[in-house]
Amino acid sequence: MENVELQMPFDETSQLVLSIPVGDCRRFSTRPLSWLRYVASTIYDGGHGDISNSRGGPAVNYDQADIQPGTYHYISQSQSFRR
Repeated sequence: MENVELQMPFDETSQLVLSIPVGDCRRFSTRPLSWLRYVASTIYDGGHGDISNSRGGPAVNYDQADIQPGTYHYISQSQSFRR
């Protein structure tokens, strides 16, 4: 089964914080990319931010209904991260 992985910045590097089967992401929400952003902001101490396909890249299209297996990066507008 293929997974969606979520990485977040921490101490100048990205760390894996979530790995979930892509089918579960599709099952949890009709807008799985928005759901992933919500999960990321919750993990990231409520900080606002965006999900990107690459570290430091542009935000994904949240209106897109499909999510693909692979790595997504959370780009926070704040610098705090609770470990």
